Amino acid sequence: MNKKNQFIIMLQVILIGGLAKMMSLLTKIIMTRELGLEAMSLFSLVNPLILLLLTLSSLSLQNAIGSLISKNPEKKIHILKSALIITIVISVFLMISLLILSRFISNYLFNNPNIYPSIIASIFIIPLTSISSIIKGYFLGIGELKLSSFSQIFEECGRLLFLIIILTLLSNLDSSIKSSIAIFSLCVGEIFQITYLLVFYKNTNLSKFKRFFQIKTISENYYSDILKISIPLTLSRLVGSLTYFLEPIIFTMIMGSLGFDNNTIAIHYGILNSYALPLLLLPGFISLTLSNLLIPNLGKNIRLNNYNACYKYLLKITFICFLIGLSISIFFYFTSDYLTTLIYGQNYGSNIIKKYSFFFVIYYIETPLITAMTIFNLNKKAFSSTVISSICRILLMFYFIPIYKIDGLCISIIASTYVDVFLNIIHLLIFFKRNNIVPFFFNKQ
Repeated sequence: MNKKNQFIIMLQVILIGGLAKMMSLLTKIIMTRELGLEAMSLFSLVNPLILLLLTLSSLSLQNAIGSLISKNPEKKIHILKSALIITIVISVFLMISLLILSRFISNYLFNNPNIYPSIIASIFIIPLTSISSIIKGYFLGIGELKLSSFSQIFEECGRLLFLIIILTLLSNLDSSIKSSIAIFSLCVGEIFQITYLLVFYKNTNLSKFKRFFQIKTISENYYSDILKISIPLTLSRLVGSLTYFLEPIIFTMIMGSLGFDNNTIAIHYGILNSYALPLLLLPGFISLTLSNLLIPNLGKNIRLNNYNACYKYLLKITFICFLIGLSISIFFYFTSDYLTTLIYGQNYGSNIIKKYSFFFVIYYIETPLITAMTIFNLNKKAFSSTVISSICRILLMFYFIPIYKIDGLCISIIASTYVDVFLNIIHLLIFFKRNNIVPFFFNKQ
């Protein structure tokens, strides 16, 4: 693929991803305005649990399948069926476990019985996320990036339609029920996305489905190959998800010891996670979209043993992500008050956005680095980086939150991300050096 075609594909997936993100933002606006601050605060408290469930249920299959299929395209059906069997076992286990532990989590871990309906609603997203990860991993592996990007638009359309109908018909609901409806909208979105991927893929036909079920996975399976990639990557994400899961618990505990009541704590945390962070991380879709381009391109060059091309392509994608992130940070800094009022109808979180906008530039280069480490089988290194940065995050929370309250939490989040990115860059530089690739800033020519 020449540079012109690469640029066209890159531009297309960014534009499609941008449209999907605009739909996501519209959904977010409707949610925050219709649900209200109290319901959104409950939703934000459950979000870390949802992320933990998504990490466990997806088992990083999207990256594992995409990586394996890009390197072994002739074995894609075998890889898919092996992944499906793995995900069925995991989904059933997680659903039963969450059902049993739901009361304990709401009453004792979060010390807030109002989030119980939201936890029950979270059960349904587990199998849907698993199936979606397998399908998207397949399309990433065969290079159907535009289809995966379009499916995100369809997903947001489903969520938006569901929220408009339900919140219009049932407007006078308790905040805990409204929070659970917001979680159900995630399930509806996944259903719409899965449907789109299966129905609109140009090569979908009955003979392929028949062949899929005729494959004997006993004679030729890819369980070990999938798990060899997915488990280290999942462990890395699991550490991050567990840290995020502990975040509201630690924040609630520390703020409670300082004399704040549960409602005030939930509102402070809700403003950060439901209003400020979604805007600060909004352009992250660009990094994710560009990172998806790495999977087929790096996989192809690895097959050809062309690590110099891998290095140049990774450098280009990372630099583009940085420039985009820097531009958006400047925009957020000068428009935070106007932006939050325009989107949410209130200026909740505007001071946080202005204060920390430039520090969040680091988030835009984190995704391509992690994706590259997956393709290069550096998952164990990525896991060690995540463990170190997560430990730093928890320790910093205990130090900064008593002093700076919600700002202490922001500082802890940002500092741990810088640690993670710095360590991943070191691991990648060592990898390229071992493959006789000298970084441009070390090259004297």
